[in-house]
Amino acid sequence: ESEKIDALYTTAPPNSLHLIGKRLHRKTGVPWLADFRDLWNQYPESYNPFRLRWKARLDDRFEKGVLEACQRAIVVSETMKQELLTKYPDLPEERILVITNGFDPDDARNLQPKRLFPQKFTVTHSGTLFAWRKTPEFFEAIRALVDTNPEFSRDFQLVLIGIVHAAVQEEIRRLQLEHWVHLLPYRPYPEMMQVLKGSDVLLLIVGNQPHAGNVLTLKLFDYMNAGRPILAVAPEGEVCRIVQKFQRGSVVLPGDGSGIKAAVERYYQDWKMNGLHEKSVQDLSAYYRRNLTQKLADILDETVKE
Repeated sequence: ESEKIDALYTTAPPNSLHLIGKRLHRKTGVPWLADFRDLWNQYPESYNPFRLRWKARLDDRFEKGVLEACQRAIVVSETMKQELLTKYPDLPEERILVITNGFDPDDARNLQPKRLFPQKFTVTHSGTLFAWRKTPEFFEAIRALVDTNPEFSRDFQLVLIGIVHAAVQEEIRRLQLEHWVHLLPYRPYPEMMQVLKGSDVLLLIVGNQPHAGNVLTLKLFDYMNAGRPILAVAPEGEVCRIVQKFQRGSVVLPGDGSGIKAAVERYYQDWKMNGLHEKSVQDLSAYYRRNLTQKLADILDETVKE
């Protein structure tokens, strides 16, 4: 009140920030913009691991209350917007706007690729590999390839940068893949981008949990910025659409072990024939952070003027 704030902007998770924004909006009357990077119940494995029905109902009540109270809600994908409109049919469609995640092309432009294993066919995953996103079919496909293809067994290397949850590590041990998997702690962002640029294929595992189709992870945009082919294990939805639209790589449905195996084998054969070249950067300016920030600024201006 003393600072004469023109607008309130909350972004979540954590979802408690939206509850704070709602309370401030009611107290001050200042226009409020609520930004949902995830749905309130996007990841029940984390937020409601015991599947408590009372908690799920309470979360829905909180989510609906925020959507009804704010002037504008921003979501990360068109699929997420449609999920909310289906769930809450009384919401005006124009209240929910889409601003995706994105990237800054300068983050990678002048970075030199860093090859951790110069003589290996290197597949890299960056970020947290959650237990519920492990997709055992991927590791089973790798096990099948190293068992049946001596050259692949000699040449293959999987690099996992970041947090790999215990259940995923147990899956790796169960299949006796330790020799082919290199675990690397989180690295500074520029170094991580160098490793991505120096990899042959970038692995993106979305999984098949509820709401997986609306996931539009920041990882996808880091991968596109790195310019390397992407192997996405993802359901029909946003990741699938963008990878295919911009011809950034291959998409295989979760659970399709033979499809995953074929995709990895195809990339490996291309690598042997020196065919895995950097993907030409098409017009990705719609996902540049500068342009996305301008879109957010325009929405804030419109919200204040109403």
